[in-house]
Amino acid sequence: MTVNPFFSGLINRRVLLPLGVFLACFVLIFRWQMGDSIKAATCRSNFELFEIAPQGSVVAVAGEYAIFPEGMFHLKGRTTYAGTIEFRNAAGLVTKQMPVSREMEWKLSIRDNKLHWVLVSASKRLGDHSDDALVKQLIFPISEPGEVNNSTLFLLEDKVMAAGPESVPRMLCREQ
Repeated sequence: MTVNPFFSGLINRRVLLPLGVFLACFVLIFRWQMGDSIKAATCRSNFELFEIAPQGSVVAVAGEYAIFPEGMFHLKGRTTYAGTIEFRNAAGLVTKQMPVSREMEWKLSIRDNKLHWVLVSASKRLGDHSDDALVKQLIFPISEPGEVNNSTLFLLEDKVMAAGPESVPRMLCREQ
């Protein structure tokens, strides 16, 4: 059986070995660059919010958001939140405490500095004993699959990215 002369020219070892080395280097460099990009895109941000009622009682929220983008262009991912909601009386004593542990999966589209989030799924995680309405009001303004949130992305002092809806404080992501 003979090999077509066109293909036998391509299989020449003098061409194949350098081409293989080039492709291997390209793949390694690409994976290394993408690994840094994915690491840099992961964000953790502390969150604290206090609502003070006219009679002096306080609802205190404290915890941490973590964002884990997925895919090459980070247009989908998940956000987790772990923290507590505390109710305090006018004297400052804690009357009720609720642990919160939630996870949201989302899809994202970006246009200029506008972020368009669509919630894909939402779930309570192990240990969550919080009220869904309070979580929606204080922590995750969108909490039902299919809900949409539009946010603005800011770059502060060329170092810190800030994003989030209007109903809760903005999340700040520093370089890791």
